[in-house]
Amino acid sequence: MVIDQLLRAGSMISARALRFRIDRIESRFGSDGVHWEFKPERTPSDFAALLQNVGSAVSFATRRKQGGHSAQLTISYCAPEHLPRMVSIRPIEWVLDEVLLVRGGSSSSRYHYDAIEGRTWNLLAPQEETVNEKMSLL
Repeated sequence: MVIDQLLRAGSMISARALRFRIDRIESRFGSDGVHWEFKPERTPSDFAALLQNVGSAVSFATRRKQGGHSAQLTISYCAPEHLPRMVSIRPIEWVLDEVLLVRGGSSSSRYHYDAIEGRTWNLLAPQEETVNEKMSLL
């Protein structure tokens, strides 16, 4: 039943894809160990709109309020050590252009996600960059 509700929510998503630049690795302590995450230099301006659209669709379909999220990509849920500070990396241009339905869980004390096959929704084409945004990439 929950899967059916989430599938309904996925079909209601009408958000735009977005671009962001990952330029650092940060670590934090999670409930299951040290997590390492790729982070962007700044949260994309349209990230909030994407979260609002997905959250509204899920809340409508499931009748449950959604939690918060941040613009980051987890590298490891079981990192070998906590990084004492942020580590700068060569910037990676990243495009978030789809929403994937996954099931989270633990096995052998490692957290992971399993994709639910065929449960992907493409986002609308990203908004065109302004001249100022393009210049900031140089």
